[in-house]
Amino acid sequence: LDLKVRTVLRYEIRRIVKDLGLTALHVTHDQEEAMSISDRVVVMRKGRIVEAGRPLELYMRPKRLFTANFVGEANFLTGEISKVTENGSIIDLGNNMKIASNDKSRMAGERIVIAFRPEFVYIRKGMGKNTLPGRIINTIYSGNLLRLTIELPGGNEITVKKTIRSGEAFPRLGEKVLVNIPPENVLVYPYPEGGLHKELSLE
Repeated sequence: LDLKVRTVLRYEIRRIVKDLGLTALHVTHDQEEAMSISDRVVVMRKGRIVEAGRPLELYMRPKRLFTANFVGEANFLTGEISKVTENGSIIDLGNNMKIASNDKSRMAGERIVIAFRPEFVYIRKGMGKNTLPGRIINTIYSGNLLRLTIELPGGNEITVKKTIRSGEAFPRLGEKVLVNIPPENVLVYPYPEGGLHKELSLE
C-alpha cells in the first residue's frame, strides 16, 4: 500500500475497533503506525519485552535507551555528571560544553548518556542556558520540515527538525549556529555496560 492509503487505514482500523468496543492486538515494525493507533504500546527486542506504556509516555519519557532510539528519533551524547542540584543536574559533555537537565536520578562523577528529540532542539542567535555551538553540515527539506545535521565541537553530530515558516530565512550549509535544548527535554541514562552502540542496536 502507498503511504497515503496506509495512513488512512490506520485511523480507520482504530475507529472500527473503538466503535465496536473491541480489544485488538496489532503487531507492527512501523513505529509511527504503532504510536498513532494504540492506547498502549509494548516495545520488544529479540522476543523480550523492553518497555510498555502509553504512546506519549514512551515517546516523551522512555525509561530505556533502546526505547528512546526505537520509538521515534533521538540524539545521543555521552558525558559525565559534574553536579547535582535541587533543580536537576549539570552534565559535562567535553570540549568545553555543559548542559543542564531536570533529571536528578544520577550521581556526580557518573558516566551517562543524554538523549533528546530533534524537534526539541532550537536554533538561537545568542548564547544562553543549555546552548551549544555547532556548524550545519547537511540540510534536507521534507514537506514543511527542515532537517538539519549539526556538527558539535569534537565531531559529534546531532539532528534538528525545524518547521518551515513563510518568509523565514533558512540556515545555510556550513553556517555556524547555536542550538538550545531545554532542560526538561534532556533525558539522562546510565552509560550501558556493553557500550552505547550495542545498547542502541536494532539487531
